[in-house]
Amino acid sequence: MNYGFVDTKIQFVDSTHVKAHANRHKNQKVKIKNKVKSYQRKLEKEVNKDRNNNGKDDFDYPEGETLVEKEITQSTTDPESGLSHKVNHKEVYAYSIQTSCDKNGWILGYKAYPGNLHDSTTFPSFFKENLEKYKPEKIVMDAGYKIPAIAKELIEKWIMPVLPYIKPKGRRNDKESFYPKQYKYDEINDCYICPENKILLYSTTNQEGYRIYQSKKSLCENCPSLIKCTKSKSKVKVIIRHIWQEYIDYCERYRLTKAGKAEYKQRKETIERQFASAKQYHSFRYTNMIGKAKMSMKAALTFACLNIKKTAKLFDKSEDNGGEFSQFTKIFTILFEKLIYLRINIKKASINLFY
Repeated sequence: MNYGFVDTKIQFVDSTHVKAHANRHKNQKVKIKNKVKSYQRKLEKEVNKDRNNNGKDDFDYPEGETLVEKEITQSTTDPESGLSHKVNHKEVYAYSIQTSCDKNGWILGYKAYPGNLHDSTTFPSFFKENLEKYKPEKIVMDAGYKIPAIAKELIEKWIMPVLPYIKPKGRRNDKESFYPKQYKYDEINDCYICPENKILLYSTTNQEGYRIYQSKKSLCENCPSLIKCTKSKSKVKVIIRHIWQEYIDYCERYRLTKAGKAEYKQRKETIERQFASAKQYHSFRYTNMIGKAKMSMKAALTFACLNIKKTAKLFDKSEDNGGEFSQFTKIFTILFEKLIYLRINIKKASINLFY
C-alpha cells in the first residue's frame, strides 16, 4: 500500500458461499434469538418524526435492546454454519465470506458469516470492522446490497455506493399494465402522478418505514385506464415509498452516468475474478474444517496466497530486476511447483493430507 500498488479509493464488495463440512440431513430445529437490525432504532425515530409532520400519532415501539426469536434448521455437525439455498442449487450448509478488494484485485478485507444470512444483513458489521478504516470514496456492490439503509449509511459518510439496476419486484397483471416507472413522484408536493395525470396523495406511514400513497376512488372508478392500473376491487391504486428512498434515487442517478457504468463493469474483473481463482485453484468451494474460526483461518490463508502471487508477478515485472527473476520470485516459483506436484500425487492416491 505504501508503494502505490493498492488503491483504496474504490473498493469492490461481494460475498461467496463455501460449503461446510456438514451433512444436510443431520440437523435439528432450534429457536434462536437475534438482535434487531443495526439501523432499526434510527428507522423507528424517523418513522415517528415523519408521522408527526403529517399529523399522525407515534408508533409505540419497544425500548431498549429487543431480541427477535425465530426457528432455524441447525446442523448437528457444524452448528455455526447456516443452511443456504440459491436458485438452481440444492440446499447445503455453508459459510458466507464477505470480501472486499481494490480495482487491481488486492484482497483488503474478509469476514466469515453463517450461510443463511443475507448480504444486506452482514454488510453493516463488515463495513465497520474491515472497510471504514480505509476511508473509501466509492464501494461497488451487487443487487443484494441495494437497500435504503445501506445507501443512507454510506452517502452520509461521503461514500458513493455503486449499485446495479434491479427489476421491479412482483408480477405485472398483463403486458398492457403500466410499469412502476410510469408513476412519477413529485418531491415538492409529496405525491405521485399516474399516467392519466391523476394525483395519488399521501395516506400514512407504516411501521416498516414505508409511506403509503392512494388514489381517490371517485377519480379512478370511471378512468379508461383502470384495468391497466390496478385489479383492486376497491378501485384504488396504492403505491408505497420508503422514507429513505431518496438515497436509492441518488444512487440510481449515478448508476446512469458513464463513470457508474464503467465502475460496475469492473466487478467481473476484480472481486468475481478473485473468487473464481480461489475456488478453481485453492479448493475454496468447500471446507473440511468445522467451525467459524477455522473457516476464517482458511479464508485468511487463501486470500493471503492470492495476494502473494500478485506480489510475485509484480517482482517479475519490476524494471529494477532487468527482466530477470528476483531471488524471492525464484524461491516462490520452486515452492509453488513442488506444491502442485505434491497435490497431483495426493490426488492420484485419493488421499487428502491438507485437512
